[in-house]
Amino acid sequence: KKISIEKVMGKVKFRVWNKIHKKYEIGFCVNHNGRLIHNQFGGVDDDRYSIELYTGIKDKNGKDLE
Repeated sequence: KKISIEKVMGKVKFRVWNKIHKKYEIGFCVNHNGRLIHNQFGGVDDDRYSIELYTGIKDKNGKDLE
């Protein structure tokens, strides 16, 4: 019987920083090997992007800090 990581650890949230354009980008996921995949274009250049894991910290209003 398979147990999903989400059931064990909860949902993993992250954001992606584009080192060249110096901005956060959307439309990415991380595969089971930890490789960054763009939802539209497939595999991407790892040197161009930095994956930042969500910390779970919230502001005084309960909103996720980004």
